[in-house]
Amino acid sequence: MKKKTVAVCMANIDEQYNDVFLHRFRKFAEENDINLLYFYSFSAFYFMDSHDIGERKIYRLINYDILDALVIFPVTILDDDILTGIVNDANQKGIPVIAIDRELEGCISVCIDDLEAIYKITSHMIEEHHVKNINFIAGCKGESCSEARIEAYKRALQDHNLEVDERRIDYGDFWNGPTLEAMQRFVDSGIPMPEAVVCANDVMALAVEEFLEQRGFQVPQDIMITGYDGIPEAVNHQPHIATAGRDITEVTRQVFDILKELFDGKTFPDNYIHKIDANLQLYGSCGCERETVKNQNALVHSLCLWQAEMKYFMMDQIRMSASLTKATNFAEVFDGIMQSTAKLNDEYIMICIVDNFMDEEEFSDIVENSMAQHTGYSSRMNRVLYRKHGVWQGMIDYNTNDLLPDLDEILDDCGSLCFFPLHIHAQTVGYAVISIDEDTADIIRYYEFFLNVCNALDMSKTQRRQQTIIENLENKYVHDPLTGLFNRRGFYMNIKSDFEKCVEEQQKFKLLSVDLNGLKVINDTYGHADGDIAISTIAKALQASGGMNDCCARFGGDEFIVAGPENDNDTGELLIEKVHRYLDEFNASSGKPYQVDASIGLVSLKPDRSISLEEIIKEADERMYREKVKYHKQRQ
Repeated sequence: MKKKTVAVCMANIDEQYNDVFLHRFRKFAEENDINLLYFYSFSAFYFMDSHDIGERKIYRLINYDILDALVIFPVTILDDDILTGIVNDANQKGIPVIAIDRELEGCISVCIDDLEAIYKITSHMIEEHHVKNINFIAGCKGESCSEARIEAYKRALQDHNLEVDERRIDYGDFWNGPTLEAMQRFVDSGIPMPEAVVCANDVMALAVEEFLEQRGFQVPQDIMITGYDGIPEAVNHQPHIATAGRDITEVTRQVFDILKELFDGKTFPDNYIHKIDANLQLYGSCGCERETVKNQNALVHSLCLWQAEMKYFMMDQIRMSASLTKATNFAEVFDGIMQSTAKLNDEYIMICIVDNFMDEEEFSDIVENSMAQHTGYSSRMNRVLYRKHGVWQGMIDYNTNDLLPDLDEILDDCGSLCFFPLHIHAQTVGYAVISIDEDTADIIRYYEFFLNVCNALDMSKTQRRQQTIIENLENKYVHDPLTGLFNRRGFYMNIKSDFEKCVEEQQKFKLLSVDLNGLKVINDTYGHADGDIAISTIAKALQASGGMNDCCARFGGDEFIVAGPENDNDTGELLIEKVHRYLDEFNASSGKPYQVDASIGLVSLKPDRSISLEEIIKEADERMYREKVKYHKQRQ
């Protein structure tokens, strides 16, 4: 039987429990013979600025046609539009969705019973410690989960025949700063200090403990404190913050039990909610006695080790960034990235880029910004970098719906892959893929690494665009826009070396001064558009007639110059004949009511140091004017 494939949607590098869940899921997936595809945004979508817009595109990459189920972590994705979009897309495809830690419409929800936990914590303070005056610090005012926790606190008081005093309830927004402000408001109110403070999460409990100790209160001797969540800082604090934590292993087990039932054909009621009891840890700051930290030295050592590892990783990233700034093209960028992945232990690492990102751009596309600026994924992708078991593979393009060209083969080998967004602000660059195993590092490290990758790709693309702009400006600087010939500046820049060579080697040099006859009459009689046709025709005649080493230029108006080395097969006289023959053929077939003709003055000589290029041009001009006089006399 083919292995089932489950997508997992997560976000936010700040959530430590993401990393724990990521590894727990991998372990249970292996045991249950399930493939996992993580779609992971580094942002939690607090601001929805251009960076967040680029991050959210990773969830549009999901191909629901290859999935058997989807698991989502709503508490990490702080944008309901994203959550609703993912769930609706899955529902439309008939893909069951399991939401963790939050009840979500259209999903099977697996949640810690946090309301019951708050009720039990508050009841514990009343029953075991006999307190009556209990303050409560909730989260954000008006937020459903925050208001529900207040109701759980009130219910505990009421069930124990204690009065609910609304003055003892405030909001700390689940963060330390607002919690300190809430505590100060309470002190300023003049109400007697509480015997205990129950907080809706551990971060606020730690802030309350800081506030009280700064004012001379001892915890728990003077005032008891409890929190919720069981974060590492709280459970390793002295005193231990009495709390209730998520048993991530048990949550994961329940999720995979539900997946197994779904795959066996079981159906669940709409919006089914599966509640799991919180892991109560009521000791320490609530006054209950228990050994809270078994090995303080081991804890300090592990924290210092992690800090050292992060320090060296950051130094590596700084070196990587500095190295990639020296890259002059995409090939050098990719080479730098390959060298920088040496310290990432993942068996599979892939960089996949949207179609057209690396294509050459025309100057007009850059100016008009008309080149495709992807704000999503193109229909085809390019896997430009691919490391498999330490060996780099070749580049390949593929259909984006396939996610990877050899997805099934890779999943058969590793079982779990994580897809991360690559973008420059809102513009989608592509996505990165790594395999998840027991050696996979903290997610924050990949954020730093892939941010460097995006910056390097952006810099390389910008440098290429700048070069195109510079080349175009240089081209305009030395070329005549109407004819494409060199202008006066371009002529002198390009003919100088040929002239010097002829002087040094005593080789013959030719220079022709060419003047379009009757331009004013054509402009006045037929209009400037026809005047431009006449000018362009002279330019084409000179280009078609000149030799490979001849330099053709328009000096302005109706004046042209042709110059270059001369030999027996490329004489000035032969060039003049070719020009007149070209013009005769044009006049015979153009259908124009006027003739395009030119007067040409030729100087042919072996130049030496006694004569300058300007003097040769002046002599050629004088000979051209003599030819023009003859032309006008013939016209009369």
